[in-house]
Amino acid sequence: MASLRLLLYGGLIFITAIAFPVDKNSTKSSIVFDYNVVPMHYDIKLIIYFKEEDRVYFKDEERVYFEQMEQDDVYKKFKIDIEKHQAKGRFIFYGEFNVTIDIFHPTPKISLNSSSLIYYLSGELIENNTNVKHSVKIFSYYHKTQICDLSFEVDEVPRGNYTLNIKFLNAINTAEDGTIFLKTIYIKKLKSKTWLDATDFQIETQRLFPCWDKPTIRTTFNISIKHHRNFKAFSNMPIRQEEIITYLQLLHNVETYFQWTHFDTTPEMNAHLVVVMLTPLFRSSGTNRIHMWRIPYCAKHIKFAQRIANKVMMKLKFEWFRKLEIPELQLVTISDFQNDTNMNFGLVTIRETNIIYDENVHSVAQKIEVARLIARGVAYQWFGNLISPSWSSYLWLNDGLTTLFGMDALDAVNALENYENSGMLDLFIVQQYESLNSYEWFLTELLSEASSPSEIDLFSSFFRYVKAPLILRMLQHLVTKEVFWKGIRRYLHMHALNLTTSYDFWTIMQAAVDESYPKNVKFSLEMLINGWINCTHYPVLKIIRNHNTCSIIIENYNVFKNYPFWIPITFTMENNLNFMNLKSPLNDERLILTQAYKLFVQIDIIEDGWIIFNIQQAGKY
Repeated sequence: MASLRLLLYGGLIFITAIAFPVDKNSTKSSIVFDYNVVPMHYDIKLIIYFKEEDRVYFKDEERVYFEQMEQDDVYKKFKIDIEKHQAKGRFIFYGEFNVTIDIFHPTPKISLNSSSLIYYLSGELIENNTNVKHSVKIFSYYHKTQICDLSFEVDEVPRGNYTLNIKFLNAINTAEDGTIFLKTIYIKKLKSKTWLDATDFQIETQRLFPCWDKPTIRTTFNISIKHHRNFKAFSNMPIRQEEIITYLQLLHNVETYFQWTHFDTTPEMNAHLVVVMLTPLFRSSGTNRIHMWRIPYCAKHIKFAQRIANKVMMKLKFEWFRKLEIPELQLVTISDFQNDTNMNFGLVTIRETNIIYDENVHSVAQKIEVARLIARGVAYQWFGNLISPSWSSYLWLNDGLTTLFGMDALDAVNALENYENSGMLDLFIVQQYESLNSYEWFLTELLSEASSPSEIDLFSSFFRYVKAPLILRMLQHLVTKEVFWKGIRRYLHMHALNLTTSYDFWTIMQAAVDESYPKNVKFSLEMLINGWINCTHYPVLKIIRNHNTCSIIIENYNVFKNYPFWIPITFTMENNLNFMNLKSPLNDERLILTQAYKLFVQIDIIEDGWIIFNIQQAGKY
């Protein structure tokens, strides 16, 4: 189901569609699995109706905009309903889309995922070869499944290639149900110019436009937005054309400019990757591949971020030999943005304070944080649209890999130019482990079902970018870096632009291990790691040394006794110092794999010599 996030940023509107289904066996599923109807291409037009209270964000001579808006035919017809929704804190959009579809067998209806707050104005199905038209007679909405059935004037629509045209109004909750983003507007002065900012609190999401959300479907999108000239529109793709519309208001003797912003057509992608953003006019800087949008005062403080973005992009291009699917990447900074970053295909939004770096003011830690966020956002452009998880519970794998790709690229290009050994990855691991101390974060397993976009957002905030990378890094340590990346390359090559499950990943990774070390004792990687994926806690090990014997006790064993849970215990000691990676997959004298509650280990260690467990903090315990 196409869903949206909306962010108000002093007139900024941020919309991103979310279309991930929940898992196969979930009773909460609202997915349309209509294999008889397949969309090929969307043409989407959006017009936003501002509220009366938003007049304060326009100059006096520009407030005629609202008078002109009220002359809009749709607005005039539904003015009372629109104002009722706006009084409840909702934003109103007028939308129209033409979607090219193939119907493979005669059908009495077409089913779409839709919001209960979408008001359908009209619908028409046009056969492309004959121009025969079938009007939608009834829109039947089912609240439980969030599906709208379109019934036509004919009993059955014949097979063929069609264009489905739908006009609708959409009421987006912003206050009534605690949804979208609540806002607190404040104004600040900067060199005699006024800038509007907004603090935001993401609570819930709503759907933007009706669509098919089957994960197998990849379509192209052609998006256009009508807006006032005071705003800058963004989407996944660069702007193709800006069409200026001038209105002359004789009574006030002023001209008001609207414009249609038309974007390039996207590559084939899943609906959840669609993003639209409307902001006050920002300035941009950068190369022909990366543009960074920001307010004027922070121009010199984002140069480091720009360098990192270009370096990481060059590294990924060289390392993976893949052409970037998007012509350019837009990086937009937002004051007081709730999240550190919000990654979308072609458009990345980042909290302003997390992207600026002044070497005379900020610490090295800030430099590292800027580099980390930028690297992850750039890496997402390579892999975010490459692999499609078939169910929401597999999101962790994609985003965990994206985080690792970004950190690996940073390590490779030595992002901190003034330090020969930046230790970027080491610091990242320490920070991620510190995050595990937050009790509320580790109580959900990575394979949990996501029954709503808000739950998917919850995964985004921690599990997919903290817990998932830690588990994948533990896997890399156990199978060796060489074998791990061999498996990753094969996985990406074999499943590019296809649906995947965790089973596909484990099958390929297991084969990479078996091929690299055929003489090793066979050990199921999936069995080894699944306990960590499914578990809602992490083990606490208590180690007591008595001369050359160590007793290892899992203090919270009761939490794990129902899981087939393997713990990889690694160690090194003073008389045989070795902090390096394992010699071969799952085979090293410094590795102990155990499921036992308590074990005793004989270690050949000198008297009074030290011993360190959990080499490189590879184990999540």
